[in-house]
Amino acid sequence: MPMLPTLDGDNIRLRQLKRSDAESLRANANARNVSRYLFLPYPYRLEDAFSYIAFTQRMARRKQTYLYGVELLETGQIIGCIGLHHIERAHRHCEVGYWLGRKHWRKGYGSEALRLILKFAFTELKMIRVQARTSTANQPSYSMLEKNGFTREGCFRHVQYLKGHWHDYFWYGILKKEFRGLDNSGHRPHK
Repeated sequence: MPMLPTLDGDNIRLRQLKRSDAESLRANANARNVSRYLFLPYPYRLEDAFSYIAFTQRMARRKQTYLYGVELLETGQIIGCIGLHHIERAHRHCEVGYWLGRKHWRKGYGSEALRLILKFAFTELKMIRVQARTSTANQPSYSMLEKNGFTREGCFRHVQYLKGHWHDYFWYGILKKEFRGLDNSGHRPHK
């Protein structure tokens, strides 16, 4: 039985990962240009997928981190992941992180997944702020954040040593009142 609520969109569904997703997870994560700015190993093996799926299930039981698979409705396959991390319930903020397989870039799936998880964060988890960080070299990632209402709040230099290089990061944030998917009461506006 899933421990995470399923979040349905028009083209994708955010849902808990299961063991049968391991092959599609491996196929989409196993690319240098996908893992380049992430803590994903390359090559990404089937054992890595099974280990990650088990981790997401442990985190779901603890309700500390919400890690979702991004399922393409057309195929039923997992094409990436998105999650809420560093959840500060007392201060009502958290961080979002995401990735998609290369062949699914620039099709709107990332923005749709981001909007779904923001709505969940603001309505179900009662967050007032969601933040994100992305490498300053990862222009597609920060462009997607900006397109979806995030504000660049700063740049931190040499924040992370990843895959043999120091990375500078842009930090972004969005407040509940700035999220266009909700009205001031926290509900989706009527059309």
